Amino acid sequence: MVFIVVISSVLLAVCTSLKPIYLQNAIDAVDVGAGGALTMFLCYVASILGILLFETARQLSTGKYRNSRLFSLKRKVMAHIVYMPPRKFREEQGQNYVTTLNNEIEMLVDSYYVTRLELAYSILVLITCVIALLYINGYLAIIIIVSTVCPIVASAVQGKALEKRTNFYTMALEKLNVMIGNLIHGYPIIKVNHIEREYLQTLEQDNEKAAHAEFAKAKTKIRVNMIIGLLSYIGEVVMVGFSIYEISKGRLSVGALVGALQLSEMLVIPTNSISYQISEMRSVTGIRQKIRQLLSVPDSAAALTAAPTIEYMELDNVSFRHEEKVILSHANYRFEAGKKYLILGENGSGKSTLFKLLTGLETEYEGCISVNGTDIRRLWPALYDQIGVVLQDAFIFDDTFLQNVTLYRPALRERAVSAMHSLGMDAFLASHDLDQVFQNTKGNLSGGERQKLALARVLAENKRVIFLDEATANMDKGSSQKILSQLLRTDGLTVISIEHKVSPEILPLYDTILELRDTHLEERA
Repeated sequence: MVFIVVISSVLLAVCTSLKPIYLQNAIDAVDVGAGGALTMFLCYVASILGILLFETARQLSTGKYRNSRLFSLKRKVMAHIVYMPPRKFREEQGQNYVTTLNNEIEMLVDSYYVTRLELAYSILVLITCVIALLYINGYLAIIIIVSTVCPIVASAVQGKALEKRTNFYTMALEKLNVMIGNLIHGYPIIKVNHIEREYLQTLEQDNEKAAHAEFAKAKTKIRVNMIIGLLSYIGEVVMVGFSIYEISKGRLSVGALVGALQLSEMLVIPTNSISYQISEMRSVTGIRQKIRQLLSVPDSAAALTAAPTIEYMELDNVSFRHEEKVILSHANYRFEAGKKYLILGENGSGKSTLFKLLTGLETEYEGCISVNGTDIRRLWPALYDQIGVVLQDAFIFDDTFLQNVTLYRPALRERAVSAMHSLGMDAFLASHDLDQVFQNTKGNLSGGERQKLALARVLAENKRVIFLDEATANMDKGSSQKILSQLLRTDGLTVISIEHKVSPEILPLYDTILELRDTHLEERA
C-alpha cells in the first residue's frame, strides 16, 4: 500500500509541475505565432486529467494505509494488554489504555504515519516545482528556495512549543478518562455515599483542564501556522515582484510569467505543508515514544514449557510480602491430584494472596511453587489450560450469556448448557435466551447467578483441577451446599477451595483442611 502511495505521489507531483510549463509553452506559441500551440494545450489538459487521476489514487491508497496502520497498532496494544502479566496489569491504570486505544493511536497515525507520507509528497511537489522554475528562470528558483527555508526554520523553532502543548493535552485527557472510568465502575460507591456533587465538581475540573489544554494546543497550532503562512506569502510576493521586473526587461515571456505565477501559487501549498507537517509529527513525539515503549515490552503469549497433566502442585519454602508486611512465611505443602483441599483463614490472613500465588495471578514471591517438579513460573499461561479458576467477584462481560459461559469458544455451546443444568440453572435457562445480551438485563441477574455462570465456564471446559475463591458465597445456602457437594464428590477432580466460613455439612467432604494463621500455612488435625 505504501508503494502505491509513493508511485501515485510521484506521478501527481510530475503532472503538477508539468501543467504550468505546458501552459507557458501554449501561450508563448500563440503569442509569437509559432506552431504547436494546440499540441501544448492538449498536453496541458492531459496534465490536469493526470492530476485528478493520481490525486484520487493517492488519497484512496493513503486512506487504506491509515486504516491498516490503525488496525495494526490497536491489535498490537490489545494483544499486549491481553498477554500482560497479572501483576503488571494491576499496577497499570486501565483507563490509560482506553485513552491509548481510543485517542492516542489515532492521533499518532494521523499526525505521524499519515503526515509522514504527506510530507514526502510535499517534498516531491517542492522539488518538481523548483525544477520547473529552473526551466523558466534560474533566479526565480533561488528566490523560492530561500522563501521555502524560512518557514521550515520557523516550524523547527515553534514545533517544540506545539509538542509541549500536545503532551499537556494528552496527560489531561488521560486524567479525565481515569475519572470517567472511576465514575462508571465506582457509581454505587458515589451513590451510597451521596457524593454526587463533590465527584461531579472534581470531574468538571478535570474536564475543564482537558478543554483548556486542548484549546491551548489549538492556539499554539494557529500561531505556528500563522507564522509559517506569513513567511510563505512574503516569499511569494518577492517572487511575483521579481517576475514582473524580469518581464519588463524583456527577459521573461508572458507565458513564462503565467507559468511562474501558477508555480508560485502551487509552491505556497507544499511550503506551508512541509512546515506544518514537521510540526505535526513533532507534536506526537511523546505519544510515539509511549506506544513504542509499550510495544517493546515482551508479552507472555506462549509459555516456555508446555503445561503437563497435573499430578501434584508443591509449595517449597514460599514467602510473600507486600511492601514491608509479611503475608506468607516459609510455606511448605504438596497438593495431590484428585484430592479436595479447603484453606481457611480470617480476613486479612493471606488466603487471597495464597490463591493468587497458586493461580499465577501473583508471581513475585520467594521460594518455589512447582507442578510435577517444574517451576510454575515457566508454565504460565499454558497452565490455565489445565486448571479452572473461579473468583468470588464473578465478572460478566457485556455480551450474550452464551459468550459469557463459552468465553468465545463456539464448540463449547452444548457443554455450556449441560453445565448450567448441572448447577441447577433450569429456571434461569427457561427465562433467559442464551443469545440475549447481558447488558440489557443487568438488573435481573443476582450475585448468585453471576457465580453460577462463572462456575459453568469451568465445568464446560471439563477442567480436572479447580480453584475456588469463595465461589458460592453469594448463593443461597441450599444452592451453595448442593453445588459444593457435587464438586467435592466428583472422582478424579482436584479442588482447592478458599473459604472464610464453611457449613458443617460440607466439611467432611474435604480430604484435607488447611489453615492460614500468623503468616503460616498449617494442616488442621
